Amino acid sequence: MKRIERLWNRVKSDFVLGKDYIETETDEYIVFCPFNQAVLAALQDAFFKCGCKYKMSHCVCWSQGAYAFWFERLYQDGRLKTFFISKNINLRKCCDEQPMMAEFTGWIDFSDRNFLHFAHLVGNELATGEYHNYEAEYAYNRHVDTKYKRYVERMNELTNDVYDALFEQYDKYIDKLEETLHNIIDDYESI
Repeated sequence: MKRIERLWNRVKSDFVLGKDYIETETDEYIVFCPFNQAVLAALQDAFFKCGCKYKMSHCVCWSQGAYAFWFERLYQDGRLKTFFISKNINLRKCCDEQPMMAEFTGWIDFSDRNFLHFAHLVGNELATGEYHNYEAEYAYNRHVDTKYKRYVERMNELTNDVYDALFEQYDKYIDKLEETLHNIIDDYESI
């Protein structure tokens, strides 16, 4: 078992599958959908504690406010914020020293198994969708940055590969997952 897999197993042991997150994997990637921002914070903390140079650069990983902001705007029944982390990621290297698809994230939609919406590559490079006044319809459009087209094609293949496994869990645990998510958002907004 590779170091990232051991690290992920240690982090997720502090959380509840079907309440805080759902997960699957491919031959190449660990794949998970956090419904509790603490899962992402714990993973970032684990990277720090084990002396890794690598840190995920996505704002939802290190900011509960960003997590609440984006989930409030982009989450709805059937949209899963999904993280893909390569089982071969080199944790001794920073984001800008990694291959573009060492780790990436985006939204998988129930109605579109072949496209990763608002996809960000390893250095938080936006590959699909657009930023425009941080409005959901722009983030969620099908725009593909042409310089990342080949990466987007591979991300879309991987999205299709994990779609069934993630939505099977999502459908099974939806009530608990949404309760967790709404509690996280409500707690942040009450501060």
